[in-house]
This record gives sequence, C-alpha cells and structure tokens, in this order.
Amino acid sequence: METSIARLEAGPQDKLTRRVRDAAEWALQDHQDVSPIDILTEARLLAPVNVEAWKKGRLGVLEEMIQGSPKKISRVFELFREWTLEKGLQPVERRYLRYTRDGSVAPQFRWSGDPEVERMMRSITYPPISPSGNNGRLQKR
Repeated sequence: METSIARLEAGPQDKLTRRVRDAAEWALQDHQDVSPIDILTEARLLAPVNVEAWKKGRLGVLEEMIQGSPKKISRVFELFREWTLEKGLQPVERRYLRYTRDGSVAPQFRWSGDPEVERMMRSITYPPISPSGNNGRLQKR
C-alpha cells in the first residue's frame, strides 16, 4: 500500500526520472548501447517516424520534433548523463550520415549547430570493455 501511495505523491520530476531511466535500461538491454535519441524516443518525447524522416533528409533538424519545453529536455539529458555515470558507461561519438547526389551530409540536431550539443547528440554509450573480451557488450539472453 505504501508503494502505491508513494507513486501517487510522486511529482512530475519523479515521473520524468523514471521515464528516462526505464528508457535507458530498455535500450541497454535491447541493443547493448544507449543514445540520446533512444532516450527521447523511448520516453515518448520524440516519435520514431520523425527520427527516420530526419535521417532521410525530410526534416531540417531533429530538435523541432522533440516534445517538451527546453527546460524539460535539458532535464532529460541531465538525468541521462547521471544514469550513464552511475552505470559506468563510456560515450563514443557516432556518425550519422545522409547520402545525397553531392556526397554525404551529416544531419543537424539543432538549428544553431552548436558543436557541443551536436557532439552530445551523436554520442552513444557502451558498457566499459571487460576482461572477457566482449568489448563491453552485454550478452543477449
């Protein structure tokens, strides 16, 4: 009974924390890595169809499709960073490329093109390399 009462009393921040952590845990279990895009899609703040449209160049930037205020989105990324630190995950930069007639183009996440934000959004986190030689990947069950 106490658990259900505690859930009823949980504020929006607690719900957001739970959504971010659940999204991160799911992604890590599902495909052994976690990215900010995973967090946004699994926390239902970004529709997967919009991610696909962005990757294919039908969307200028991904930022405009994220649901929530800048403060909320900032908090999501803060919670994600805290979770990765707790888990000891290591970020690696991923390259997103879209191929055009003129060559390959890196799609932008934000209109500003801020290099720090772009780098953070391209990061993907993995478990650290283990002595077992599995390169930090979790074993699928």
